[in-house]
Amino acid sequence: MKKHITITRKQGFTIVELLIVIVVIGILAAITIVTFNGVQNNAKFAREKADMNAINKVILLYYADNGFYPVKTSWSGWSQALNDNFIPGIVPKYISNTPQMPATADTNESYLYRSTDGGTGYKLIRYSGTGGLPEAQLTNNALIDPIRTTRAWGYWSQTGASI
Repeated sequence: MKKHITITRKQGFTIVELLIVIVVIGILAAITIVTFNGVQNNAKFAREKADMNAINKVILLYYADNGFYPVKTSWSGWSQALNDNFIPGIVPKYISNTPQMPATADTNESYLYRSTDGGTGYKLIRYSGTGGLPEAQLTNNALIDPIRTTRAWGYWSQTGASI
């Protein structure tokens, strides 16, 4: 009489199969993190553009009322810690307070304002003091400052472009 030997195979995954799954999960996680960082940078840039656009509109309203731009003949800036007097004459008449740089901003990043003598021209820029602007803010940005091409973008009058 013949005996039949049955080999039972245990259920489970081999080490190779587990390693393949772990590698695939790692690749997907890396792609997700890179994509998320890009979205964060674009969102930060959109917020900064909205802040700068709001301040620029206020400056133009000031000009419409007074016939000259707010006079500040040296660069003045604001970030998380500074007050609302960074552009003279706009708070509280034209805007209740100036937008602040995000709390995550580098200490060398700020919004800056300067006018020509007599307020005939102005420049309002988002400035990065060290390392230049993030790539998201340099790519396809029509607002790049012609004087500070890798460090600033913003708004200016025709007579303020050279400031």
